[in-house]
Amino acid sequence: MSQNIVELCGWNIDCVVNTLSTILVKIGKGKVPRELIQLSIFKNYTCTDNECDVIIEEIDIKETLQSSKELIKEAYEKAIRYLTSEELYRLLNFLVNEGVLGISKQIHELTNVSDDDSYSPWINELVGTLLYSDEEYEIAKKRFEKAKELYNRFNLKERSIFMEAFAKISEAEKLKRDAMKYHEEDRHDIEEDFVKKASKLYVESSLLLYKIIHTIPEASANYILSKCDAYEVLANYYFIHGMVDEAEKYYTLCLTEAKSGLLQISEEYRELIEIKKMICEGFSKLCKAIKSSNSNLYEEAADIFSKLIDKGYLEDVLIETAMIAYKGALDTATSIEDVFRVYPKYLLFAIKYVNLLIREKYDNFENLLNELKVVSLDRIAKELGIDEYTFKLYLAYKALEKSCIENNVSITTALEVLTYIAGLGLDPFTLDPNKLIEDIKSTIPDVSNEILEIILKITNGMLNYLSKWIPIY
Repeated sequence: MSQNIVELCGWNIDCVVNTLSTILVKIGKGKVPRELIQLSIFKNYTCTDNECDVIIEEIDIKETLQSSKELIKEAYEKAIRYLTSEELYRLLNFLVNEGVLGISKQIHELTNVSDDDSYSPWINELVGTLLYSDEEYEIAKKRFEKAKELYNRFNLKERSIFMEAFAKISEAEKLKRDAMKYHEEDRHDIEEDFVKKASKLYVESSLLLYKIIHTIPEASANYILSKCDAYEVLANYYFIHGMVDEAEKYYTLCLTEAKSGLLQISEEYRELIEIKKMICEGFSKLCKAIKSSNSNLYEEAADIFSKLIDKGYLEDVLIETAMIAYKGALDTATSIEDVFRVYPKYLLFAIKYVNLLIREKYDNFENLLNELKVVSLDRIAKELGIDEYTFKLYLAYKALEKSCIENNVSITTALEVLTYIAGLGLDPFTLDPNKLIEDIKSTIPDVSNEILEIILKITNGMLNYLSKWIPIY
């Protein structure tokens, strides 16, 4: 439904705004004013006097709100006219719990509640949380500080301490982000100063959170995370600057804190600590692998990064890191068995990495194919910052996927065939499928004729697709 609201409204902006406002009011109030709902897409509703019941459960609310950022400010401004502070609190709480992103600045600009209202500290906390989730750390800090002041006024001292801790965490996150900008500008003295200040703020926030871990449930998880973050921010700094010994030391301290935290944390917050444990464990192993040139440690680190990516965590950063770690495992492998085991993993992440680069530069694969009609393959590879052979393997994989679908073959076969091609050092654009079969038979004598027939079929399909995609083929 979220993609069709504009069409359902016949491209009438007032209708779109009223539809969004109806959703927001429904969440906060339960019932919607007649004059609002009558100008929305909703047609099935029942009213008593001026209040109407409407069903919105069929709508993907999170997606709808996030995909309507341009109009959300106007819709929210209209919605809050109908909401009491208690109902506004209910709406904001829903947005926080559902993880609605991308609309926090608009909400911040319009949300003002009297300091004397008993809901005012809670509303400021929720707006701060939305801003924090959107990485608007500077504004989030101000909201948390305001919430701290108001909680104190209402004699909610422990909640005030919680807000003070989150104001410090917000400042630390901003410093950490700013440090990366200075790193990119080669201003490493300022970068180091910001990193150390961020680490100190995480320590200070953990000390505050420790005071309230027995009375505010979410404080315990954030107490552990702040201690971990104090170490991790230093570890990351040392790692990207090649100081592997120092990086390993701080990643190990982070890992120790996370492991200890898992023993004392409630089930509700275990996933957050588990993710932090995996991050620090993965990088700790990677540091050890770099120092010892140990193939198994490289692979173990990459496997951890792979699991984190499967959880949807830091995909953009960890795909490249996993690929590099698997490459390290290949380069330091001491047996052919290790190479055969690791190589498909490396290829998979090389493909994911190129996919990431293409998404950033061309938005989607179809746009890349259009570019290949007018720009040479080697030039595009250079612009993407990868070697031509890796780019060829990527295109071959995409063609193999298409061929697998066309021939009703499991798509996982695409990676298996690409592994054969790359493992034999063949150029996927010029290979002879029959010669590939002979090479596979000589390398793996016990491979069945049925599998060889499938490989032959989808490889011919791959070449067919490549010839269509790339005129110079």
